[in-house]
Amino acid sequence: FIKSESIQASPNPFIDKLSIDSKEYSILNVDVYNEHGQLIFSSNKGVGEITDPERQKTHYELQTTNWPSGIYLLNFNTSHGAFSTKVVKQ
Repeated sequence: FIKSESIQASPNPFIDKLSIDSKEYSILNVDVYNEHGQLIFSSNKGVGEITDPERQKTHYELQTTNWPSGIYLLNFNTSHGAFSTKVVKQ
């Protein structure tokens, strides 16, 4: 079970960059789906992230300039299970 406050996507809504931070879990990969259910981004560990293995803290920065405005679903696979959240691009 993953606590919702353990993974944060900000800012929400976002414009051209989306930051994803995990305070407690190592993020293994991130998949982003648009409002039509189409996969628009997928990242495995080591792509677009900075990790702090000592604290199992992960930080992703996604460049979203080319994404159209709308609602996106972020799916995370972590060291302790899966987690999803919605974000909005203005």
